[in-house]
Amino acid sequence: MQGYKWRHYWLIVVVYISMQGCGIRLLHPISTHNVVNTADTLFYSVGSKKYVVDSARALINNKVSAGMSVEGNTMYLPVIELFVGMNQIDLQVNCKNGQVFKKSFSYFVVSDVVPERKVLKVVNILPHDTSAFTQGLYFKDGLLYESTGLKGQSRLRSLNPLTGNCLTDVKIDTCFFGEGIVVDDDDTLWQLTWQDSLLVKYDLLFNEQDRISYPFEGWGLTSSNNCLLASDGSNRLYFFSPEPFKVLSTVDVINNVGPVHLLNELEMVGDYLWANVLDKDEIVVIDVISGKVVKVIDGGNFIDRSQHPEAGALNGIAWDKESGRVYITGKNWPCINVCLPFFEE
Repeated sequence: MQGYKWRHYWLIVVVYISMQGCGIRLLHPISTHNVVNTADTLFYSVGSKKYVVDSARALINNKVSAGMSVEGNTMYLPVIELFVGMNQIDLQVNCKNGQVFKKSFSYFVVSDVVPERKVLKVVNILPHDTSAFTQGLYFKDGLLYESTGLKGQSRLRSLNPLTGNCLTDVKIDTCFFGEGIVVDDDDTLWQLTWQDSLLVKYDLLFNEQDRISYPFEGWGLTSSNNCLLASDGSNRLYFFSPEPFKVLSTVDVINNVGPVHLLNELEMVGDYLWANVLDKDEIVVIDVISGKVVKVIDGGNFIDRSQHPEAGALNGIAWDKESGRVYITGKNWPCINVCLPFFEE
């Protein structure tokens, strides 16, 4: 055990299993909340020398572990097999005398990646309507599409990305609190509503086409791998098909400390998801496969809050794939920042 003391990328969990009547006693030297990271390895050991391990099996979230190994009376389980977030491990140890031990454990897995902080290069600043309570921004075919919120004031707008001028401005149903938007490959605009339990379908002239039952709070919305991708204000992301509505998968967003909550506006930029964190001038860059936060963009250079105290949260991210430029604004901001992504600086 002493040899592992200085190896910071390992966390050793030694679980001694001993029989006391029909029960199992566990000595569990791990952090109070059972937090591990994906670079760690879990070590399990039968505590009594009178039991000799013949084989062992671990179920990770009800799926058989492929990486479980046994050496003598010690079982090794790499945490990389677990998902970030909460996991359950059901361990079964079979001894040569026929004795079988079973025990379940829960671990919260954080990322092994320490996110690097970045600052984007702002190459242009466009004017933005300070009355626009921006909830979503999306770039498609040479236009910026914007969704604004507040009950009775929510609007859909199209903007010129060269000047920031508003080209179309349509007030939507006054019962809706508009949230994130995306335009799909069929030129359908989808808009989430905050607490109305609806996903709304429009054409690009902002004519409403359909209303689809939606079971989560609506926050951010974008598209990834031919499906829609949404946030609900937690650290969970939902991949779904809209017609018919079906959740295809979910992923929890985690950094090296724990879950990243209050994910709001979403935008795929290349292979990574950018998401602003509500009420912080920062954007987290997420690997959508693992849920790990790989970078954090410091948005302190996007707006001078001492000069614009009325400006709300950063809450608009749109990417022009052809030019590589990213448009960033916020609720009641006077500006839209035109930026180069950090990987093109």
